[in-house]
Amino acid sequence: MGNSEDWSDIYKETGELPDPFEEPPDEWVEPSELGNGKPNKKKEPTAKHIKPVIKSALESIEERLKRGGKLAGESLGITLVDKSFDGWQRGRFYVVAGRTGMGKSIVGQNFGSNAASSGLAVDYLSLEMPIEELALRSLFCQSRVSSDRMRNGTMQPEDWSKMIKSVNDMGKWPFWWDDSSGVTVEWIREQIQETKQIMKDEMGKELFLVVIDHIQKINGTNARVDRRQQMVHITDQLKVIAKEENVCMLGLAQINREPENRGKDKRPRISDLQESGSIEQEADGIILLFREDYYRKKADWDFKMDMAIPKIRGGEPTLVKVRFTGDQYRIDNLAEDEWDDAA
Repeated sequence: MGNSEDWSDIYKETGELPDPFEEPPDEWVEPSELGNGKPNKKKEPTAKHIKPVIKSALESIEERLKRGGKLAGESLGITLVDKSFDGWQRGRFYVVAGRTGMGKSIVGQNFGSNAASSGLAVDYLSLEMPIEELALRSLFCQSRVSSDRMRNGTMQPEDWSKMIKSVNDMGKWPFWWDDSSGVTVEWIREQIQETKQIMKDEMGKELFLVVIDHIQKINGTNARVDRRQQMVHITDQLKVIAKEENVCMLGLAQINREPENRGKDKRPRISDLQESGSIEQEADGIILLFREDYYRKKADWDFKMDMAIPKIRGGEPTLVKVRFTGDQYRIDNLAEDEWDDAA
């Protein structure tokens, strides 16, 4: 029970001595547990009976019918992608993949900006590009000013006016950037937890979207295993973090060089993802990016991008085409009647 001094203190406070035969509270440590530092608490079972689970499934169907076509998740600005995913949802892990220079960072940046401009809190982890470059890209994107004008010194007064307005607008967004490098997936978990608290304290916002650019830049923690096994652990943990932290996780990913060896049709496939097995298995949705412009001279660009969706949990594979304006680091919805000449 304890020593006599403990009993004396209890007697002074209550006027009664404790019963030495009384069962100890649950949080007390049993003699069999002494020395291991673990309280004697009964472990809660993880298995669930089918009845409450199928009842919850039926309720989710009923809720979807009540929505009348409204998305279950949130919009990130590209209407047909939103529709294909039934909205971007908390607890899910999505992947956007493309070859170097295809525009995946631009897509990730636009998804993040579109979310933040609508009031959704965003945590953007850039593991490769510095914040200063991201800020410039975002300014050109939001102001719709061509970055070529900055490079060749031809910016006009109206361009400055647009950019100043964008600075003022973006300053109100619930958007956080982090350009730390050499990070691990365990570090990412801690960063998300810390940023969630900052967002709540400073803006009263619940973190919704986490963007990681890109996931192959995440370091493994076990140097004794090969990179493929490290990526299995990393992608598994990103999925776990999305669920446990209740956030929508978007990982950008690199495509290998295999499409370059396919002759005319260089569109990527899921198998072209570097360390593709674990990414394909863990992702709730995958978007593969492709631009014909990538293989053309700039004078022949048509400013269009394919977003192939070969995997979406609970949905059908589809293809979405968007407008890609590289000098503004911007993507926009493209009317379906403009798709024909985009193939």
